[in-house]
Amino acid sequence: MLRAIIADDEPAVGKLIRHFLNKEQMPVQIIDEVTDGQAALDAILTQRPDLVFLDVQMPVMTGLEVIERAKRQHSTAKFIIITAYSIFEYAQAALRLGADDLLLKPLSGDQLIASVNRAVGMQFSGNRQVNDILLYLNDHLSESLTLGEIAEKFYISSYHLSHLFKKYMGKTCIECVHWMRIEKAKELLKNTNMSIKEISERTGYANLNNFYMHFKKLTGMTPKAYTGGGVEEGIPDPLRD
Repeated sequence: MLRAIIADDEPAVGKLIRHFLNKEQMPVQIIDEVTDGQAALDAILTQRPDLVFLDVQMPVMTGLEVIERAKRQHSTAKFIIITAYSIFEYAQAALRLGADDLLLKPLSGDQLIASVNRAVGMQFSGNRQVNDILLYLNDHLSESLTLGEIAEKFYISSYHLSHLFKKYMGKTCIECVHWMRIEKAKELLKNTNMSIKEISERTGYANLNNFYMHFKKLTGMTPKAYTGGGVEEGIPDPLRD
């Protein structure tokens, strides 16, 4: 489960977030709820949540100040800003400071799912078991992941696992694994100085050619071309741009 904090001085907002998270079967556990900016910062630094739903305008300290100070203290939380259209300019400032997404008031269930998905870089479904499996996969992308091993981990048959993913994700479980691995690879290519070989290994591809094949299949380009570096040397012709 993703651990989350709600920071908003309107109790109704917190209740609505909880309601939609439960209704949409999102794998998010609210571990704390606070109503001012200082309390939000304290909770973030002491409880180290994965996710923070953060209002822009709060007593004591604004949401912008909370993000800035939390980032300064090396918080790794994903921040979802809660805002109204009338203060959208503040939300833009929050994105520049490192917020990961926006939730516009009044909140809706679809809006909440989309926002969480974007913030954490996942694609959650409306099924709690599938979402739990997705979180497990995300934490073990560097490992060998076979259909049988995943099914055994969650005490279900391979057939049932395949059926669940086809129904709720529109693709097989292993297709989801490759999609998640390549999304992680894209993030590492953009935000780190790791070599392509290191990224290949970090995302579960011991074989570099296998990494190139799946990367191009899902993005239409090679990893180096994705970063604007042109065509790699030594890659088999079928994998070249």
